[in-house]
Amino acid sequence: ANDGPNVLSESFTYQATDSLGNSTTGSLVVSIVDDVPKAVASERSVTAVQIDSNLLIVLDVSGSMADDSGVPGLSRLDLAKQAISALLDKYDDLGDVKVQLVTFSSSATDQTSVWVDVATAKSLLSSLSAGGGTNYDAAVAAAKTAFVTSGQLTGAQNIGYFFSDGKPTSGQETGAADEAAWKAFLDANGIKNYAIGLGSGVSNAHLDPLAYDGSAHTNTNAVVVTDLNQLNSVLSGTVQGAPVTGNLLGEGGSFGADGGFVKSLVVDGTTYSYDPTANGGQGALSASGGVNHGSFNTTTNTLSIATAHDGTLVVNLDTGAFSYTSQTATSTLITENIGYTISDNDGDLASSNLVINVVPNSPPVAMDDNIITNVLSGNIVVPGELLLGNDSDANGDPLTASPTSFNTGWTAKGGDFTGSTGTVSFTGNNVQSINLNRSAFVANAASMTAVLVVSGALGAVSNNNVNDEDRLNISLKQGETLTLDHNLAGGRITLEYSLNGGPFIAISDGASFTAAADGNYQIHVTNIANGSGGNPNGAENYQLTMTVNYAGAQDSTPDYHGSYTVSDNHGGSDSAAVGISYQAGHTLTGTTGDDVLIAGDGDNTLNAGDGNDILSAGSGNNTLHGGAGNDLLYSGTGNDLLDGGAGNDTASYAHATAGVTVNLGLLAAQNTVGAGTDTLTGIENLVGSNFNDTLTGDGASNRINGGLGHDVLNGGGGDDLLIGGLGNNTLTGGSGADTFQWQAGNSGHDVITDFTPGLDKLDLSQLLLGENGSAASLDDYLHFSVTGSGASLVTSIDVSAIAGATPNQTIDLAGINLASHYGVTPGADGMIAGGADTATIINGMLNDHSLKVDTV
Repeated sequence: ANDGPNVLSESFTYQATDSLGNSTTGSLVVSIVDDVPKAVASERSVTAVQIDSNLLIVLDVSGSMADDSGVPGLSRLDLAKQAISALLDKYDDLGDVKVQLVTFSSSATDQTSVWVDVATAKSLLSSLSAGGGTNYDAAVAAAKTAFVTSGQLTGAQNIGYFFSDGKPTSGQETGAADEAAWKAFLDANGIKNYAIGLGSGVSNAHLDPLAYDGSAHTNTNAVVVTDLNQLNSVLSGTVQGAPVTGNLLGEGGSFGADGGFVKSLVVDGTTYSYDPTANGGQGALSASGGVNHGSFNTTTNTLSIATAHDGTLVVNLDTGAFSYTSQTATSTLITENIGYTISDNDGDLASSNLVINVVPNSPPVAMDDNIITNVLSGNIVVPGELLLGNDSDANGDPLTASPTSFNTGWTAKGGDFTGSTGTVSFTGNNVQSINLNRSAFVANAASMTAVLVVSGALGAVSNNNVNDEDRLNISLKQGETLTLDHNLAGGRITLEYSLNGGPFIAISDGASFTAAADGNYQIHVTNIANGSGGNPNGAENYQLTMTVNYAGAQDSTPDYHGSYTVSDNHGGSDSAAVGISYQAGHTLTGTTGDDVLIAGDGDNTLNAGDGNDILSAGSGNNTLHGGAGNDLLYSGTGNDLLDGGAGNDTASYAHATAGVTVNLGLLAAQNTVGAGTDTLTGIENLVGSNFNDTLTGDGASNRINGGLGHDVLNGGGGDDLLIGGLGNNTLTGGSGADTFQWQAGNSGHDVITDFTPGLDKLDLSQLLLGENGSAASLDDYLHFSVTGSGASLVTSIDVSAIAGATPNQTIDLAGINLASHYGVTPGADGMIAGGADTATIINGMLNDHSLKVDTV
């Protein structure tokens, strides 16, 4: 054994004679080669992604749970509380978590009444005490009720745990009818439920009926942990994120003709050795050289190991199939080095290594935005999709932008002249000074002037000059012209002005001056001695009319410079600059670069010019010209002309108020229903609304994205890309080689009416997490069935975004039998068996390019 391919040769001499008696002699050498296993080094990568979870914890708190656990100082309940607390933390590392905690003894209690966060669940868990009987029936009933209470996460994986340390009280065990009802409940809600035995007082026979994977609709077995020191490791192995899967043998490796098994694994310095013949053929595992972080299932012969990097490695020791899950997101590359030795059944050995790289989430890339608008406001709101239009994310994650509101400080010329009476009066002793607010002036928009009349009183000219002058303070903008006109005869008072406390400049009655700069201007009104009247030094009452002409005001809308941040849903982010400039009137003109043009109210014309631009129509009837480059044009609620110009251009109806019907093959104006009557020219691609849309391409190759809602998409001619998006969509590629794509986070039930294997393609590359593009890996993600015949023939593909999770997307291929196409026979219920049959279909689709997935 283990001495290489042994060769045994036998030599034979033979003589051949024909019918005429002629003969010849020859020799034959037969070599018998003892085949040996071959191990091939391989390297895999996985990105740690956020996975949200709803956890249903059902915990036995009967009297026996107060018994000693075998761990010094801890009862079984104490140890269970510690292990469950650590389990909750493990799931919390994966993503958002909600918890329902049900306890049972002689009866059952929902401890939380609603779904709660991890901290609340741990607090409730810590206060539990043991006492009473063991009523499985009550526990199951309470679990069903607890699961449907309010507060659970949408779109999360559903995981259950049933913990018990003893057999149920007589008459309260799980019978056949109870088991069927329990499994139907788990199936209906897509719950993967683990049954965990605590100690040696409970058997698999009582717990197995409760262990079932409702997400995959498959029976599983309970796990009885007789050595409660291992409880943490066992539970850790059940926490599954988005795994990378494969086989230790790697491409080109094998056990050889004799068959074989994985003899040993080396992980984090600990050697795990497997003997399949031990325990009467049940198999046994031993650990040496380090701390045992493994849990061995003798039923399935799978070893689950919690790694030092908080990952979980699960290996089938009979086949070499493995899955690895990273439990935490990471900002740096993590490398797991796994050594292994395989053996064939006559003792020949081969060794190699598996390297798993846990790759940090790729953060999004934000690009600077140059925004041009005719919206005149001190606070400009830019829809997030406009900011994100030129941003990207390598993982295909949905992105959000913040902030979307920018304080420009812009005001319209004269916009702060808001007065209604237009008069101000003041009197007093001593020298007077008053600040005149611009809001006190009454504006006349037609003449672009604002007027305020100041009524004042000046004391008599005397030796002390008490109260014989006023100072009127007013803020003026550069370019505004102020005219001063009082009601007294000449020679009674004098006027002069200054800027920001500078020297005074005399100005005659009825004259004007223009503000050379923004600032505070002081108008000085002084009583003077005059040679007329009985008292030439007497007091004066005056009215001074102040008229501001703001037509020439400068810089009321200076360019704004700020920033925004793009975030994905995995903790990645990036920031970029935002520049916003104002163009008056109803025509916006872009630069030679990439611009975002945002129209305000009214009928506007947007000319983007060169660059890859984003144009957004307002509420009026707008004309949008993309010009050169690949442009994105958003229709508004009015009757718009969307002209893409040169390049590959897209019309989006994301701002529509209802579902739209749009056909790229129509050149004339078309009633979109939800976004006015639009005319489209030079448009190659479509994006639907947040409602139910009908979108149709033309004879060219189009990209059509339904957006939200239940949409009907038809590519028409050409090689089209159709993306149904969220919702239940009907997709028709039309003529040509068409691609049907599902993006990250998509879910629903979609129907493809005209799929042709080998010509058209299903693109699941952004939807699936952690697959490696092999049939063995994809078997955990794709589940096939064939139903009906004739016009009702359908192949259905249930897709799980995460390996082994509840399917979140169903794809029906109408009129197609993928099973017969790839030479597979469905079961009686139309289901394609997992393993070889599913692999045959997947390999067929991969080989003829009907299926696209990630390869990492």
